[in-house]
Amino acid sequence: MNIDKIIEEVLQQIPQPLWENWYIKEKIGSGSFSAVYRVEAVRAKRVDSAALKVEPILPDERLASNAERSLSYLKQKRADIEEESTIMYKLKDCPNVVGYEDEDVKEFHRDGKLAGYIFLIRMELLQNVYDLMNSQQLNTDEANIIRLGKEIGSGLKAAHDIGVIHRDVKPSNFFISKSGTYKLGDFNIAKQTSYTRSFAGTEGYIAPEVYRAKSGNMSSYSAQADIYSLGICLYQFMNNGLFPFEDTVLTEEAIDKRMDGEELPPPSNASEPFANVILRACAFDPKDRYSNMSEMLDDIDKLNAPKVDAYVGGAGFDVPKSTATVYAGNTSYSSQ
Repeated sequence: MNIDKIIEEVLQQIPQPLWENWYIKEKIGSGSFSAVYRVEAVRAKRVDSAALKVEPILPDERLASNAERSLSYLKQKRADIEEESTIMYKLKDCPNVVGYEDEDVKEFHRDGKLAGYIFLIRMELLQNVYDLMNSQQLNTDEANIIRLGKEIGSGLKAAHDIGVIHRDVKPSNFFISKSGTYKLGDFNIAKQTSYTRSFAGTEGYIAPEVYRAKSGNMSSYSAQADIYSLGICLYQFMNNGLFPFEDTVLTEEAIDKRMDGEELPPPSNASEPFANVILRACAFDPKDRYSNMSEMLDDIDKLNAPKVDAYVGGAGFDVPKSTATVYAGNTSYSSQ
């Protein structure tokens, strides 16, 4: 299945403007299941820009011979995808979560028959932190990474406060606004629950208790799994972009060491107080980890880091070049 071709086909059936005055201008990213476009709305004295995520909701080809089951599957997939926008709507007032703007679900047809749905969600247009990291534009001085941890952590706390486990906390789901505010995005596989048993996330960032679900272990996990993932992100930022142990062994073996409970060395570029926060966040046993984001944020506040520019050399960013690995979530996986 070529998702880009399907999206192009579907978009030809959807008249523009969207939402009365929004026009698609260019594709800025794509993933395994969706694509993201920059859209514009011309106002009387300004031009507004936003990010538009386009995600087809397609039938299971294995059910093609059973029309009733195929339709039931489509409706369930639609409900699952709409959960993302529901969560973003609930969090729209949080300054550290990617801003929700609007959504729509439309039918698309082939040969006069319903072929699926297309889910559209409009969000604020932001720069992806992972892209900054890869292009060496992200300021990785400790003060800035502490601020990143505090602001992304605040977005994560807001999600946890309404009973949502993000399940895919990683740098490519972190964004930054023009004003320099860090924001958490991509709730594509988030789950509104206190505990879950399903395997979800991105290799390298998932907590040990989530990793065990991959092997069929039925023990449940909570929002503490998100705290672990945030800790690993901060570790990576303060360790020259490397996961724990990755400076001496290959990535797969480094991950195995963590999943086996081997004690993590401090990240190479972190001060002792910040390293202690990071290591507690990504403790192997949840009992040794922060029990909630409030505890972690309290310890981050005690570090008293000065506010510094997010960019190397103080440079800004070119919003239209913002890639949406961000929004498309093209490397995560979920067993629901």
